[in-house]
Amino acid sequence: MKLAPAGLIDRSDTIFRRKERDLRFFLWKVFCRYFIHTFACALIIGIFLWLQRTPLLERPELMVLDKFMRWRGAVAVLPDIAIVEIAQDSLQEIGRWPFPRAYHAVLTKALSDWGARAIIYDILFTEPSTELDDGAFAEAIAQSGRVYLPVALEHAEAGAKWIHNLPEFERHARGIGHINIFPDRDGIMRRVQPFLYSNTEMQPHLALKLAYDVMGEQVPPPGALPHDEHGNFMINWAGPWNATFEHYSYRDILRNFASVSKGEKPLIPTEKFRNKIVFIGLTAAGQTDIKPTPLEPVYPAVGVHANILNSVLTGRYIQPVPMALNQAVMLILGLWTSSMFVRFRSLLFFLANLSLGGIWVWVSYLVFRHFDVWIDTMQPLLLIATLFLFSLAYGFFAEKKEHYRCLQLAIHDGLTGLFVIRYLREVMNDEVLESQVKRRPLSVLLSDVDHFKKINDTYGHQAGDMVLKETAQVMSDLAAKFGNERECPVARYGGEEFLIMARNYRLEEMAFKIAEPLRKAVESHSFIWEGKPIKVTISIGVGTLFPRESVPDPMIGRADAALYRAKDSGRNRVCLGSDAPSKS
Repeated sequence: MKLAPAGLIDRSDTIFRRKERDLRFFLWKVFCRYFIHTFACALIIGIFLWLQRTPLLERPELMVLDKFMRWRGAVAVLPDIAIVEIAQDSLQEIGRWPFPRAYHAVLTKALSDWGARAIIYDILFTEPSTELDDGAFAEAIAQSGRVYLPVALEHAEAGAKWIHNLPEFERHARGIGHINIFPDRDGIMRRVQPFLYSNTEMQPHLALKLAYDVMGEQVPPPGALPHDEHGNFMINWAGPWNATFEHYSYRDILRNFASVSKGEKPLIPTEKFRNKIVFIGLTAAGQTDIKPTPLEPVYPAVGVHANILNSVLTGRYIQPVPMALNQAVMLILGLWTSSMFVRFRSLLFFLANLSLGGIWVWVSYLVFRHFDVWIDTMQPLLLIATLFLFSLAYGFFAEKKEHYRCLQLAIHDGLTGLFVIRYLREVMNDEVLESQVKRRPLSVLLSDVDHFKKINDTYGHQAGDMVLKETAQVMSDLAAKFGNERECPVARYGGEEFLIMARNYRLEEMAFKIAEPLRKAVESHSFIWEGKPIKVTISIGVGTLFPRESVPDPMIGRADAALYRAKDSGRNRVCLGSDAPSKS
């Protein structure tokens, strides 16, 4: 039986190992593309889920809520709610604030006589005034039987303390409730605490107490009303201040009462106040606590109470969804988006997935508009945008890395790792022109492994490959001492031939500083194959660039001719090409 040559078996084994390396690279590529990308996307989703439970992303979410309220426009307003403003006109006519309480007594009597259903003061009466005025106001409250008074919880260094009205006023009031308003971190009023506690005393919000009295029901316990994760009641703003509810001037009500008392025609028909729920409060600039709202930058506190009352009586609550549901939505959108970005990399698909963000904003707005349900909108949108940007950057760098790998495969020899000659020719073409312009020397070294065919025939082609690889390594190590890969590049010229280009080296310098040390280094290097030493030497020819030469071919030709002289002279030596152009 005739056996196959050992060299052929060795080459087949090399091919199999090369295929194994290719398979490992493919698996690594798949791992980087899918697993690492998926893991990074999962990490981003996890970070956003954590941020969702912190106040760090609360501001953009509240900005979206404000935008939704402005887009939605006005909501249904009960015609039974009216506001009596103590505005600048009343201050100019009556005088400085606070007014004598006799005026409040007259106002209370007037509204009661005209059939108002409830009278709510957004004014604290904590200090006594004149005995006559306080007595008149207390009597008016008692006779009306429909007056509501506010209380406030004051926080000081000594602790929280309830601020109440004078006992004679509260004793005859129909009900009391707190009027504390705590703006959000950005200073905008969006919510109130339905109940406040301090010193074993609990007070519902004044508008909440009034609303359930109007409905003839008991105020529900804390937590029964729609609330956010902190237990706060979200204010469903009915509309801008001047366009919402009926507004009357404190001064005009007093004038109207005087006209009715004299039997004159009233300035304002008294029927307008029948069964009305009337809020009375300061609206003059500088006299009241005015905060910005999602709808406009100036909104008096008395209007906040009217909006809360309107929300409860109309059943139009803003209902924030539970955190668990917000997190579930964030997780679903994040997983869907990341799975699509991992699988597909086209720009069209990226744009299609980004449109998911726009669809989510529109769906969130429709849910808010039709059902008054507030679900986190901006945070999922930021998550989608972050996953998009990350995937875009990841895809860009992955493509760049793949492009770089393909470039390296194209310009490097697969066996030795040196440059391929076609690439080095392009480098030399540019370098020749630069050398001529800057008038600097340029030389090349062309080497050939001596008796390489004999090595292949004696030890096999795999041993020959080993010799080429180690020779290439010796050349690379030596070239690195004289400059970087750009200054002194090394290429496989073909077969067992190698070429080194050196900038700024003349012919003799190239021969004695690079070529001769290289020859000695290869000769002294230990080449071992299967435990047996292999004697390896190289022959070298050196050539330099002549003036006015615009291509590297003549220089390489002279180095090649010198290489042949070195081989003809007995090998393992360095020969120089001509160091001057021919004069013929």
